[in-house]
Amino acid sequence: MVKLEEAIVAKYTKEGNHFEILVDPDLALKLKKGQVVSIDDLVATDTVYENAKKGEAQSESLVKKTFGTNDIREIAPIIIREGEVQLTTEQRRQLREEKR
Repeated sequence: MVKLEEAIVAKYTKEGNHFEILVDPDLALKLKKGQVVSIDDLVATDTVYENAKKGEAQSESLVKKTFGTNDIREIAPIIIREGEVQLTTEQRRQLREEKR
C-alpha cells in the first residue's frame, strides 16, 4: 500500500453520487493506460469515500448498489478507468515531454 502522504484522489461520479479512493499516482496512471498493476500496491486505504479530503466515507449500501460489491480490489479499477485521476505536476510534465 502507498503512504497516505503520497496518495492522490481518484474520483468517479455515477447517478449524482460521488465515489473517491486514495491511490498511488504512478500505479494509477499505469492502470489508466491499460497496464496490469497490483491493486494492493495501488490503493492507500480500503475505504471508498464520498469526500476523501474531509474523510467522509461513502455508505456501504450505496457502494454495493453502484458497483455490485464492497471489495476495493474490484471497485478501484472501475473508479480509475472510468473516473478521473488527479495527476501530479511531475506526471503532467512527463506527458508533455512524451507528446513533443
